[in-house]
Amino acid sequence: MMKHKAIVRHGIQCALEHLHEGTAGIGELIVAPEKVSICGTDIQILRGLRNDPAPVVGHEGLAKVVEVGAGAVGFAVGDRVTINPTHPLDPDFLLGHNINGLLQQRVRIPRTAVSGGLVSHISPCIPAARGTLIEPLAVVT
Repeated sequence: MMKHKAIVRHGIQCALEHLHEGTAGIGELIVAPEKVSICGTDIQILRGLRNDPAPVVGHEGLAKVVEVGAGAVGFAVGDRVTINPTHPLDPDFLLGHNINGLLQQRVRIPRTAVSGGLVSHISPCIPAARGTLIEPLAVVT
């Protein structure tokens, strides 16, 4: 089984570690983050002010699809995407909160997020740093 690097938190300490990289299951995507921003929520988690269980934070970023599971319709290897981190119908999907986030080389995006329309294509014309602002701009009221 392949391994990839991730910034893993242990309480309020973080370390660069190797995680096992599986393959994309049915309806899943594996993405490689291109650029990731740190959110105020991430800082709260890292300071121990929130009790979110995911050891890898990060939910604001741009990524490239590196593997497409059977049934993940509309995606191809090489597509640039951003992921809405909060599933309105599935409380088990909170990217970077209760499932591992984007501060790693490979991220499994589960079927519920893919089929739920939480993965959006992003034009190659958008600079990666600007692309990290898509999620925060989407939630501004």
